Amino acid sequence: MIQSNSRRVIGGVSAFAVAAGLALTAGVGMASAAPGSVNWWDGGSTFTRTISNVTPAVGETISVSTTFSRVPNAETGDETIQEVTDVHPACLTFVDLKIDGVQTALTDSDPTSAKVVGSWLVNSTSPRTMVYSYKVGANCDRDVALNTSMKYSGSLGAGNYPDKGPTISVAKSASASGSLGNLFGS
Repeated sequence: MIQSNSRRVIGGVSAFAVAAGLALTAGVGMASAAPGSVNWWDGGSTFTRTISNVTPAVGETISVSTTFSRVPNAETGDETIQEVTDVHPACLTFVDLKIDGVQTALTDSDPTSAKVVGSWLVNSTSPRTMVYSYKVGANCDRDVALNTSMKYSGSLGAGNYPDKGPTISVAKSASASGSLGNLFGS
């Protein structure tokens, strides 16, 4: 009788451990949003590009943020940004654009770029941030680095940064029910 009760307790503890392990594994998979960021400077300008999730799944919406700033006491002074083009993989579909938190309409777009034209003063105390949001399409290549970039023009010249990134890598679709079904023999 004691041996039978011990087996039940051990069996119950084992089942709990397996369930907890599955919950932990599922939780890790769902919370795997990993932002990516790059910084660089060109002349008296500094740039920061951040992608909200560099390993998104199909159907998720990601944000690509570019912040423009001027180096304090830059010899060239302030700059007025006049045009910004966010370059993205064709499998991302544009959702919206916010400039300094304000919803803004695109001026032009095509399958691999989204452009806005305007006038935004940038200096060392007043940076400008443009956030482009995209939905990840089913036609994205999986587990491959997909490049993002940007180009702009302003009162002090233009910049084109095709290799700055960051890149994204769309995760392969998981078949959770197949894996769990095999684990439990269904």
